[in-house]
Amino acid sequence: MKLELGGITVDVVQKDVKNVHLSVYPPNGRVRLSAPLRMSVETIRVFAASKIGWIKKQQAKLKGQEREPPREYLDRESHYVWGKRYLLKVVEDEVAPTVRPFAKELLLFLGCFLPVLSLLVCGEVGVGVVIPRLSYVETCPSH
Repeated sequence: MKLELGGITVDVVQKDVKNVHLSVYPPNGRVRLSAPLRMSVETIRVFAASKIGWIKKQQAKLKGQEREPPREYLDRESHYVWGKRYLLKVVEDEVAPTVRPFAKELLLFLGCFLPVLSLLVCGEVGVGVVIPRLSYVETCPSH
């Protein structure tokens, strides 16, 4: 169920809980309220309306935070994997597309003449890395 309060949309979920939980989620300040099944819609509306000031304050705080820019997956681009910073190195080779951490670099192997993949899996450690903006197919230079 959704409530509109002062220009703010609140997603309401009623479930088997004892207390009301109000959350504001990044990056755009989506508001979610979990309420007990026994609580009436009017009581939920009054509770949410009493928290409008807090919700707006949290949304303003989220909008003021810096966000990481979208990735372009270019050489020397900085990426954080497993809490460590790696510089991306794009390697065009006749191998299956993979991603491997190596020293302080994250190696992205693009297989030649292969369809573009949106999910590359690092076989050595079994971790998937999503690459959503990779939308072109590289061709290998002639040998």
